[in-house]
Amino acid sequence: MYQSRYAAAAFSADLGYIVGAEASFNLMEGLTFGIAGGYENGYTNDGAGNLWSKWAVSGGFEYALADNMKIGIDAGYADYDEAAYKTWGTSAQLTYYPVKNLEVGARVGYEKTDFDVGADWDDVAGKLYLKRTF
Repeated sequence: MYQSRYAAAAFSADLGYIVGAEASFNLMEGLTFGIAGGYENGYTNDGAGNLWSKWAVSGGFEYALADNMKIGIDAGYADYDEAAYKTWGTSAQLTYYPVKNLEVGARVGYEKTDFDVGADWDDVAGKLYLKRTF
């Protein structure tokens, strides 16, 4: 449960909630499959305080190419009920672990948003990253 906060920084008396689940399965040596889904009711992102609901599902595979390198693919879908649009996307990632607690990765993805009214969006994005954990 959470309380919605609008752009004007005023609290709403409306309460929202999120329900979700996820699972991961080792299919064979080095290959993992994961799936997740959820429902959210009472969120706002339009600045006018309109409360919406959405549901989403996603899944993906990850394969260990070596002890220090993984490749993954995933896809997801979300339906924003009152906002009248749906979005789906897919991506691929290559991750390398050259030393302990250091991750170097590259990711490329595609996302399509279908609006019930108006023009649809297509987005292709890529990222290179370096992640250090302590």
